[in-house]
Amino acid sequence: MSTRYQPKDAQESTAIEEFDAATEVYDKRNKTNLLKAKGGVRIVDLPQADHFLFLSNKADVLREMRVFLATLP
Repeated sequence: MSTRYQPKDAQESTAIEEFDAATEVYDKRNKTNLLKAKGGVRIVDLPQADHFLFLSNKADVLREMRVFLATLP
């Protein structure tokens, strides 16, 4: 698991917090819109996953892929 970036000062810390808050608003809106989409959508959150989640959370990815594949005709 990677280490979270440590801000250099209070100003940088505030900027990161503001960015994270804005990203959260965007993510919530995007998820809400996806869940309303035709055909059905299932969202799986892996909050501690790295960018390469297929490596950092291999078991989770395989489990969710199997769940998805089981729904195919």
